[in-house]
Amino acid sequence: MEGSISRCFGEAYNIQSSHGITNLEVAVRTLELFGYSARDFTHSLTWIPDRPFNDTDYWVDGSKLAAWGWRQRVPFSEGLKASVNWYGKNLETWWPEVSNTINAASTATTEVYIPPQLSANVVEDIYDGKVLEGPSGLSAPVMVAV
Repeated sequence: MEGSISRCFGEAYNIQSSHGITNLEVAVRTLELFGYSARDFTHSLTWIPDRPFNDTDYWVDGSKLAAWGWRQRVPFSEGLKASVNWYGKNLETWWPEVSNTINAASTATTEVYIPPQLSANVVEDIYDGKVLEGPSGLSAPVMVAV
């Protein structure tokens, strides 16, 4: 078994689901996890014309990972909820330099558009738990796939 596992290192694996989801659905679900309604952000959406002959769906080949026995056991919405919760609780532990980035960004002279529905202190609200423990009541267990 050890020799088999060592063959995995350095390889790229696509994680595939049998259920497709749009970018808009990901955005809406993410907003909801932070306690916001997607309706509040419709003014922020800019619909642009599609490129000629653009693919409307993109699928990845997950057969390499499936060959090792992997299969989806957690629905996307549950996994997203657990991921948002985990990052909210562990971001500083795993990426302590993130505070430097946030502090540098807050003192930068570059203008950043923050929709009126978001507090100017939204990052601080996330770290203080006001957003993560807000109306959505995130309490999903942490799930880590290795």
